[in-house]
Amino acid sequence: MPAGLHRLWAAAEAATIGRGGAKLVSAATGISPARIAAGMGVLRGRAPHRRASTGRKRGDQFREDRDPTLVPDLEKLLADEVAGDPMTERVWVRTSARKLRDTLQAMGHPIGHCTVHRLLGKLGFTSRANQKRRGGSQQPGRDEQFEHIASQRKRFGASGLPSISVDTKQKVLIGPFARPGKTWCKTPTEVHGYDFTSLAEYRAVPYGIYDLQRNEGHVAVGI
Repeated sequence: MPAGLHRLWAAAEAATIGRGGAKLVSAATGISPARIAAGMGVLRGRAPHRRASTGRKRGDQFREDRDPTLVPDLEKLLADEVAGDPMTERVWVRTSARKLRDTLQAMGHPIGHCTVHRLLGKLGFTSRANQKRRGGSQQPGRDEQFEHIASQRKRFGASGLPSISVDTKQKVLIGPFARPGKTWCKTPTEVHGYDFTSLAEYRAVPYGIYDLQRNEGHVAVGI
């Protein structure tokens, strides 16, 4: 992307964010706040747009362009921190962007958490809304179980032994109950007004088994 268009794109992103947007976009892209402000002036019609030179300036480069080992190091950190939802194919990271930033900085990468957010999106990860949980003291060894599982999975994989993940789902009432979605028909299908268990013909219990080494899965439904 030409430098001038790159500046206008950054200005448009900053304008979408609103107050403080120029600072956030600058931290994520490496473009100086002054250049972003100038681009916003062009978008608002307060300043003429000047065609930039064909040479790409250092300020127009993304952090990973100037630091080729940044993305590989980030992917290594994410190897044991990835979770996902098999129903929606969404994936996310269990640790925070700020913790990833601190670890990357300790590895010699000068990076901010906004850039980490951008790189996570570039790698296909999505953000998730916070969930309310019951209050309580933070256990100091809460991550030990996950680290142990990750180490055992690697050890089994190196030995050619199977690693199986079992995922159970919510029980489903079988019968004329309301379901999400639509279908083409002349008249709507009548269903029960309430989801009472006593009205169900059966209760299905779906669960899945996934072989991590073979990348194969099997879904079963118990009744």
